[in-house]
Amino acid sequence: MLFPGDIHITLDENRRLKLPSVVLSSYDQCGGREVVLHYWPEGSLGILPLHVWSQLYSAKGYDQAACLMDMHKRLEMQRFLQNTKRDEISAQGRLTIPVNLCACAGLVCGQEVVLTSSGQYLNAWNPQRLAEVMAHLEALDQQEREDVFAPVKPNQ
Repeated sequence: MLFPGDIHITLDENRRLKLPSVVLSSYDQCGGREVVLHYWPEGSLGILPLHVWSQLYSAKGYDQAACLMDMHKRLEMQRFLQNTKRDEISAQGRLTIPVNLCACAGLVCGQEVVLTSSGQYLNAWNPQRLAEVMAHLEALDQQEREDVFAPVKPNQ
């Protein structure tokens, strides 16, 4: 599920995203329109196909009975799931974002949302937050380049 560049759309007054046809066909090709909305700590809202979400849930071990026996693991699972909602993209290509997930991700009705691809799923970003995250990543990359290519000091 790869998309060229960013896709800019507007969150309507009813908290709905009208997904472009290229997005809809990608979801159709990778298993259907059942999705899981999940807030990521970096500030975006993931729109994951259900099968991708299931893989993530299993990888975290939350599908194991042993997880239910451990209080720490149960609380971790609760925290992970509290900002998650299963939904389905409508026949009209709309996806309604719950109030709590809009608030977490900084998505505002009537304003632009930027969709970016993460390979197997999309992320919905507040444009300002995306710019801040990208600037932070660029600063990290710049520091890494400087560290790698710093001139070697001659022996004294």
